[in-house]
Amino acid sequence: MLIPYAIDKEYKLYKAEEAKKDKYYFCPSCGEQVILRKGTIRTAHFAHKPDSTCSKETVIHKTAKLLIQEVIQSCEKDKTNFPIILRECKICRNLVKRRLPNQIEKAILEYKLPEGHIVDVALIANNKVVAAVKIKVFHSVNKEKEDNLKIPFIEVDGYDIVENPSVWKPLKDTLPSFVCEQCKISWTKFKEKANKIAQETNIQLPNHYYLYGIHRCWKCGKEILVFAWPGSGGFTHEEPNVKPVPRTIQYRYSNTIKHKYWANTCPYCNSIQGDFFLYCEPEGPFFVCNYEEYCESNYQENMLKIASYAKELKLL
Repeated sequence: MLIPYAIDKEYKLYKAEEAKKDKYYFCPSCGEQVILRKGTIRTAHFAHKPDSTCSKETVIHKTAKLLIQEVIQSCEKDKTNFPIILRECKICRNLVKRRLPNQIEKAILEYKLPEGHIVDVALIANNKVVAAVKIKVFHSVNKEKEDNLKIPFIEVDGYDIVENPSVWKPLKDTLPSFVCEQCKISWTKFKEKANKIAQETNIQLPNHYYLYGIHRCWKCGKEILVFAWPGSGGFTHEEPNVKPVPRTIQYRYSNTIKHKYWANTCPYCNSIQGDFFLYCEPEGPFFVCNYEEYCESNYQENMLKIASYAKELKLL
């Protein structure tokens, strides 16, 4: 079994490439003395003696925990060297490099939480546990434990950490969500363009309840604003219940579906902009929305999604 790291008598972790042959080294998991094998043919590594019963999985699990602790301890000396976490933006769902917050002061291994759960690594800020790291080697965090954890956590692959302890790639992530810089830039550009179209078409932009998107009219080809509200998108007969209703939302007869419904219309040519295209087609501005009920946080998140998607559709 190849062991990539071992500890010395002072419990300091050494990579095999950096170890010296005149020193004693020990397994991070079982504590037994290991043999340094460092030559010109094979990759440098440590190895157990033939009669050892230690398993590779337990070695990787322990080593990954020690590496995370070590990299956080090194941050106390160099505040610019915090680990990078590859996290998913809640709007565009792209992976983004995020620094571990510099409020993290230290990491404690195998920490027992008040509710009784033991986490592999507890992250400490202001003398309080603020998050946890679970190392996956054997199996993932079970659903019951995941639901009962009172603090946010990430789960990372132990082998990935051993390969590069400075970059964490979460398999699970319950840390507070975030919006990436690209989505913030898209939102700024989207608002500028939407305001310009609103002025040109004499439409007042809403700031609640009515979502709005940028769309090119299928008939006249001009860029217009279209709107979505809770309950819309299904050829609804129910009048929007928040006033004022944007003037281009009208109760109109559709030749396509052969009945009336509350539809978006073009302010230039007065043609109906069909619900199916706006909501269900990948080119539609509301394709990315989930807007069954109104609440402020849901509204803002959907607007950010619409703006980010407008960039993908090359409308910004």
